[in-house]
Amino acid sequence: RDVGECGGMDDRVGSPATAVPESNAASSAGADDWFSDDSATNRGDAGSKDAGDEFVISTPRGMPKVHSMATPCGSPRKELDGGSRAGFVPHWPYSSQWPFCRAPTTLELRNLPPEVSVRGLLEQLNAWDLAGKCDFLALGCKGSPALINAGRHADARELASRLHGFSEWEECKASEASRGQRGCKVSWSFSRQGLEALLYEEQRRQVWLKDGSYAGGFTFVNGAWVPAVAPPQDEGAVWVPMWMPIQ
Repeated sequence: RDVGECGGMDDRVGSPATAVPESNAASSAGADDWFSDDSATNRGDAGSKDAGDEFVISTPRGMPKVHSMATPCGSPRKELDGGSRAGFVPHWPYSSQWPFCRAPTTLELRNLPPEVSVRGLLEQLNAWDLAGKCDFLALGCKGSPALINAGRHADARELASRLHGFSEWEECKASEASRGQRGCKVSWSFSRQGLEALLYEEQRRQVWLKDGSYAGGFTFVNGAWVPAVAPPQDEGAVWVPMWMPIQ
């Protein structure tokens, strides 16, 4: 618009009035009509072509009121064989100190029936296709927990989800004393983590007895479970590989 058109709007926008030439009278009249109340009303219509020239901004009248708060229910956990729940992971307090600065792989098993042997435990793991994912296994003695180590942290988590709460051991089904036995309780080992630490601890223990029997842990080597500590050859002990090869 030229100066005349701007002059026609001065009385509406509050700036000093300017003279309007006669030649621009029609334009000024058109500008007055554009700012008229009827035009403003028409601009508010939904079907008006000038609706894009007018904006309406509104704010919420108030924040919504929260009457109750609750955490969402977790995803459904299906029951596995023996009552173990899928997704169980023991607590591990990560920190900057060893061994809490690494992802754990060594588990402690408690509440195992006294009838459960290394053979029975490995048979159950093999039924779940998990025996080949472990590299160390030792049953506890004198109230100490059993130890089992996996090659990876993910495999150890899968072991924990399977073993935690499990109580249907094949070796205990014929025993009346084991009926009503509590399920296996699984946790991470805080004192020993990793295969190296477990083998070092076994070397310091008296695992070969005088009668030639072995009371230590077993490790997975070349597809078979063998004693983690070599027998004392000078005393006539015999190296006997474990009975069960893992395919």
